[in-house]
Amino acid sequence: MAAEERDLEAEYNNRARVPDHPVHIAGWQRDAAAYRAEASSELDLAYGHGERHRLDLFHPQTGDIGGPVVLFIHGGYWQALDKSFSSHLARGANERGLTVAVPNYTLAPAATLAEIVSEMEAAADFLMRRTGRPSSDCSSASSGLAASRQTTIVAPAGCAASPGHSTNCSRL
Repeated sequence: MAAEERDLEAEYNNRARVPDHPVHIAGWQRDAAAYRAEASSELDLAYGHGERHRLDLFHPQTGDIGGPVVLFIHGGYWQALDKSFSSHLARGANERGLTVAVPNYTLAPAATLAEIVSEMEAAADFLMRRTGRPSSDCSSASSGLAASRQTTIVAPAGCAASPGHSTNCSRL
């Protein structure tokens, strides 16, 4: 089928494809709230001046192993939800000794995708300043529950980067 023949709304609208999506989203919110209540965390840390420029840090109960900080960017097709729906997704990395940051960002259409990317760069810069662990594009990865969910790794200390910019890190 040619690209121009595809119904892009049908292809990318997961809410339309999953009729009981409200049940799933409510489950994420419930599970996330439960994890926030039990986790070792710092909530609503400001990484910028915008109303939604806040992130939650989830620390391992047994102590951070000094590895990368996982930056989990919540889903919602850049237009919906917030960090409070994804807190529980920090559990697995926390159980392995990794700290996890879950930021909010300005949603579209109030922000362009380029502006959202810039906000995530500001969140990563904040984490670099706070933890001393520079970001490295050699440690980036993508995964998640939906196409817009991403994971970005902020590399351990010792990986050289120019201020405010990521770099390649051959030791990782």
